[in-house]
Amino acid sequence: GDEDTATPYAKAERMHFAIKGSKLAVIKGAGHTATVEEPEQVNKVINTFLANCV
Repeated sequence: GDEDTATPYAKAERMHFAIKGSKLAVIKGAGHTATVEEPEQVNKVINTFLANCV
């Protein structure tokens, strides 16, 4: 999430650029446990990703 102190955005962005074909989604209002803090946002991102895979 955008409030993650364990894996700050800059670090996530570096990993994203290092992994070819990766996708990076930032969950607003969430920290490191975005799936617990903002499950609706996380589900939307996952559903969109999966819809684009089919």
